[in-house]
Amino acid sequence: MSSQMQMWVESWHEAIAADIESLGGKKKVCVRLWPGDSETTAYDRIRACCAEGNKQQFKPLEVLQLKRWAHEVGSHHTVDFESRQLACRVEWLSPEDERERLQREFIAGVERLDQIKRALCTNESRIRSVK
Repeated sequence: MSSQMQMWVESWHEAIAADIESLGGKKKVCVRLWPGDSETTAYDRIRACCAEGNKQQFKPLEVLQLKRWAHEVGSHHTVDFESRQLACRVEWLSPEDERERLQREFIAGVERLDQIKRALCTNESRIRSVK
């Protein structure tokens, strides 16, 4: 994570632009975001998407990817702005924490399946004994 302080942004467009800057700027990010476009086309697209009030906007999955990349370099301007707007708190999880959580869920799921299997077997036994 970056140790530098996050600047306060006043709009979503400022926030996404700050995250893009943290990734090396529009010229670097546009070719990563749209590798199939020419550099010029991709740069024009990212400039248009970053301009407030412009018709051309990022697609939701593009925004998600930008937030992922920004998180990797310790920049969270867009996520912080959105969390302030939504009056919520974001808790960043490490991949290790997420793996542990998923493992716990998996084990609990297997235990629940075993309970269901035992209940089915008990039910089958009752049905046979009634016949």
